[in-house]
Amino acid sequence: MVCFLSSQSIRVSGVTMTNVPQLMQEIQDKLAKGEVECLICIDIVRGSAPIWSCSNCYSIFHLKCIKKWARAPTSVDLSVEKNQSGNWRCPGCQSVQQLTAKEIRYVCFCGKQPDPPMDLYRTPHSCGEPCGKPLGREVAGGGGDGNDDDRCPHVCVIQCHPGPCPPCDTFTARACHCGKMAITTKCSDRKSMRITCEEPCNKLLECGRHRCERFCHHGPCDPCPVLIKALCFCNKKEEFLLCGEIVWKDDVGRTDGIYSCNSSCGQKLACGKHFCGENCHPGLCGDCKLTTCSQICVNMSQPKNPKQYDAFRFCSVAEAQYPWYQRKRVEVGRFVNLPSLALFDVENAFRIMGWLPVTQYHESTCPELVKHFYCNLQLEGDPEDLARGRELRITSWVKGVPISFDTQQLVELLNISNAGELVYCAPRERKFLTEVMRAEVSRQILRSDRWEMRAINLRSEPRVYCKIIQHNLVPQSGHYDTVSQLTQYLIYSICTRQPVCLPYIIIRTMHRATTPGLKGNLPYGRLVTTLLTRLYVNLEGERFYEDSMSADLDWDAICRMEMQGMQVSDEERNALERPLGRVATAAATFEAVVTEGDGNDDRMYMDVDDILPLTPQHTTGADPF
Repeated sequence: MVCFLSSQSIRVSGVTMTNVPQLMQEIQDKLAKGEVECLICIDIVRGSAPIWSCSNCYSIFHLKCIKKWARAPTSVDLSVEKNQSGNWRCPGCQSVQQLTAKEIRYVCFCGKQPDPPMDLYRTPHSCGEPCGKPLGREVAGGGGDGNDDDRCPHVCVIQCHPGPCPPCDTFTARACHCGKMAITTKCSDRKSMRITCEEPCNKLLECGRHRCERFCHHGPCDPCPVLIKALCFCNKKEEFLLCGEIVWKDDVGRTDGIYSCNSSCGQKLACGKHFCGENCHPGLCGDCKLTTCSQICVNMSQPKNPKQYDAFRFCSVAEAQYPWYQRKRVEVGRFVNLPSLALFDVENAFRIMGWLPVTQYHESTCPELVKHFYCNLQLEGDPEDLARGRELRITSWVKGVPISFDTQQLVELLNISNAGELVYCAPRERKFLTEVMRAEVSRQILRSDRWEMRAINLRSEPRVYCKIIQHNLVPQSGHYDTVSQLTQYLIYSICTRQPVCLPYIIIRTMHRATTPGLKGNLPYGRLVTTLLTRLYVNLEGERFYEDSMSADLDWDAICRMEMQGMQVSDEERNALERPLGRVATAAATFEAVVTEGDGNDDRMYMDVDDILPLTPQHTTGADPF
């Protein structure tokens, strides 16, 4: 049932504070003249009849009519819970009433006197006493925030009356928003009127360092907008930051920093030898957590006599393996002497195939720290169960700094583009694959003289590409088809347009280099040095290999000198350990692991695995190792 008010009824939807006195006077006049109608029975509400007035819309009803309405099923509000005390709707405004039909009583408008007597000298149904209703309801425009400063503390002082109470006319002195001045206004204008002194706020901001420069305003001050030059806690980075975004509340000039750069702290611990591996943090670093740090860590360049190893302690349980790593050589880069291919532009050939350089390594190599890295290296994850090893992770310790990275983090540390995946885009990949698999690739490329290359007429373009891959990724000795499993994986991948995951190959090669008893040197010298630098390992005071090569020495000369029993110094040998010029991605990434022969064997260029035939399992999703 929908009830509409008659033209003589009173509705207050949309009433503002400016017309409240007019509404109150209009209701009083209609009551005195007997012009108010009950919306239920459509009869005149007389001054002697008991009434009930809605506190929301101020409509007036006969008491017996409203009780009958409250009991009617049509007045029930279904949205209200049944166990609630009242669930009937006002006929005038449909507001839910929180009292039952039995609780409805005839009282005056202010609610103080029940059954007020009829008096011709005052408003019908009024007790004649001061209203006394609190005006502390939130004033118009208060926004519902419940702030006590926006509520009137006074009560209505006019005679008991129908309708809403008029706005408070009391004048009060209130402080402006910044608290500097007191401004006198009407109590009812405390929200609608902007109380401001029009002066700068000058309140201390949350940063605790600067003050608010806005003019006197309502509400909290904005975050500090001052741009300051601040140091991080570990004093490695200095950046311009918004003062309000810095969590640390302290002086910006403090020497130990005021924000975290989220990189490794790297500060020297109390032991004097190790470095803090926590992220950039305030305050002092904790104690050294290494259980074997009861003695000084070994500087890998110091011990020369094996008996001296007992006097040193390592940063991990791998100390017993160090003598084995001390005898190994670190491959600085990659050097392959192939004079027969000098007529081919290797770099252009790779660029034609779609292989491009992806990163710049450190200019030199720190062999002691590289050996330390491999000595403590561990591999997390099972390469047999993980597709292409994307979840593999390398962990190690170098000078007290924890080293940990997976394939994706390796990509980010080395800035390898395209997520480290290179795709061969030659248009004749099928012909290329056919030529690779044919028996003609088994022709020998070495003469009986093992140190001199024999120039071969490379008749077809696919074979040129095949030999470039063979000699510039993982060159082998002996027959041309005796390629490693990794080489077959690479050739198969690029021929079938499958991506080659370089970070995965790097991690697997690093792990295999730590296999006990495996001959060969430690690969990726420059790459590991680059990783240590970008992981904030302190390289100060360490010895480096320089990436330069003697003009009068080459591998042929070194080999002839050794065959004749001549001594070759480490400086002369290390001078040859350098990358192959500006070779592209593959040549710069897959560093050959060069092993020295025993005098009767050929000098071999090994990479990662034994020689195995190409099988269908060497696809992108299989482990090629």
